[in-house]
Amino acid sequence: MNIFFIRHGMPDYKIDSLTELGKYQADYTTDYLKNIPFDMIFSSTLGRAFETAQYLAKKINKEIIKLEWAIEDIAGSYFAPYDEKFKGLQWFFWHSYYLNKVTKQSDNPLWYEHEDFKDTKAKEGVLFYRKQVNEWLESLGIKHEHNMYTKIEGKETPDNIAFFAHGGMAMAFLSTLLDVPYSYFCTHFNCLDTCGVVHIYIDTDNHVARIISYNEVHYDNSLFAKKNEVKF
Repeated sequence: MNIFFIRHGMPDYKIDSLTELGKYQADYTTDYLKNIPFDMIFSSTLGRAFETAQYLAKKINKEIIKLEWAIEDIAGSYFAPYDEKFKGLQWFFWHSYYLNKVTKQSDNPLWYEHEDFKDTKAKEGVLFYRKQVNEWLESLGIKHEHNMYTKIEGKETPDNIAFFAHGGMAMAFLSTLLDVPYSYFCTHFNCLDTCGVVHIYIDTDNHVARIISYNEVHYDNSLFAKKNEVKF
């Protein structure tokens, strides 16, 4: 099964929708993706992700299945503690206090048990995404347990899935899906660009999941800038 995870286009966070640049990115990205025979489209319920997903849905005439647990706010509640220097919530991988600590624990599968994170909700977050991702995979006919991916007998598994969500949420989702500690993933993989695409292949014959490509971008912002006479 192929999973294509796509971050939303450039957003206006205040009104939770795409900017004109974001609409351009979504259109070009999904124009590339439309050539893939998708069986299903999933999306976060937040406007910026759902709006991006709509571009693909209209091009291939598929409905969008909304997933409440895919919203950015949930990931932030677990993996973005308050940052005194930033004067607001900040992801572990950008946090002025926790970045060094999460990096030191990057090869520790139980990083969230370390005393450095006792005052955070990291452990709750890891367990939350483990539950949600595994239940989602089971709904698609795949059992994910003990770092193994096995086809569930009698269940049909889709060949290609598109999943539209968020950059911060991607770190929690992808690390869980791939059985890589969040602490390692968020300090070794860059946060996705707007409309960045991650292609993951789950091979149930060999019981493994592989990253085929990471953060691919299929648009050129300079073309938008030239057409609209704006600068970045």
